[in-house]
Amino acid sequence: MKVMTYCDRLRRQSGELANYACELSREAYMLEEVCAKLSRLEGRGIRQIRQIVQRQADRLRLQRQKVLLMKQALDRIITTYERCEQMVESLGERRRKSGSITFRGREFPNVIRYIDHSGIRFLP
Repeated sequence: MKVMTYCDRLRRQSGELANYACELSREAYMLEEVCAKLSRLEGRGIRQIRQIVQRQADRLRLQRQKVLLMKQALDRIITTYERCEQMVESLGERRRKSGSITFRGREFPNVIRYIDHSGIRFLP
């Protein structure tokens, strides 16, 4: 059994948000079809029902937009997290090779105590 990393969980949640957005879109489309069928009928009560259904379809479309915005934000977080993981791995490799790190041309000997899955630990 594979252990899920934090980034894997974020990716799974991003996929779930995408599925939810598709589901909202389908429901809004079905309500639009109901509105189209109701528009063929006459009567004051029918118009009111059609307006209610149309408002609900509009709400679903707005909800879908919000979900897509959340998915985009989550995808940006995933990208940033992956970059940070790569940087930490890179720092760890440099540390293992030389015992110090170089940043912008300057060498910092023994600045980093150790690097693990939870981040970088600096010397006091």
